[in-house]
Amino acid sequence: MIIVNIVGGLGNQMFQYACGQAIAAATTQEVRYTTDIFAQQNTHNGYELDRVFGLTVPMATTSELREMIGKLRAHPTCRRAMMKYQVPQSLLGKHFRIERGTTFDINLAKSLDAGGYIHGYWQSERYFAPIIDQIRAAFTFKGVKNVALSNKERINVSVHVRRGDYLLAGSIHASCNADYYFRALASLDLETCDTRVHVFSDDPVWAREALHKLHPNTNFIEGNIGADSYKDMYLMSQCDHHIIANSSYSWWGAWLNPSSQKRVIAPKRWFTDPSMDDSDFLPQSWERM
Repeated sequence: MIIVNIVGGLGNQMFQYACGQAIAAATTQEVRYTTDIFAQQNTHNGYELDRVFGLTVPMATTSELREMIGKLRAHPTCRRAMMKYQVPQSLLGKHFRIERGTTFDINLAKSLDAGGYIHGYWQSERYFAPIIDQIRAAFTFKGVKNVALSNKERINVSVHVRRGDYLLAGSIHASCNADYYFRALASLDLETCDTRVHVFSDDPVWAREALHKLHPNTNFIEGNIGADSYKDMYLMSQCDHHIIANSSYSWWGAWLNPSSQKRVIAPKRWFTDPSMDDSDFLPQSWERM
């Protein structure tokens, strides 16, 4: 059995779910998930995969988790600490795997041939590349038929501005500045086309002030907050091209657009610390700026 920890916002949950599904397929094992850390760290909107995508996600029981990695290690506080402080594998036991670093771990599935528990974010398409069609089918939005972008005859560009917790001291991410968005849109070279730019942000006041001259036909999307926040990701996925922030949320908004003709512009650096390797975060066809 494979047990996958799920925590964080919707984008992180999607990466963790997809990685678990891919490992299960590669090792022909049953996969289950655990969401118990949300009881201690209820960030963003809590666990959302069932509500947003209608997924029936198999959950591991406490006894199954304890049997897999031991009673002490199974405690949510202990697992969080082991991840935070990158505890050596010798102290984790043979069935406990934590994500080490930010690059794709080519040996992850192989190391779980006999089952195990994984704890991390697994933010790379490479983890689930063999089952991409399965993941696209799983991440079909539920209950958004009444939400749509107007006039699909024109070219629609999604622009995502992430600020919020990125502005806090100690954040490993820095919010993208206005110059990035102006340069990214210019690189799409859509000035002569019938284009509409849709701006999505957790800081709509800043977005309006900083980006009101981004394009003559700019639409600032507001109102999808709290339990409705996922609707912004859905709307992003309906656009033709994407300018994303260094955020897993807009990563998925762009990725869920299945068009082979789309262009996706992403920040040159994903993290504030230049020593953190972000080379595996983006699909090869996406562009950095």
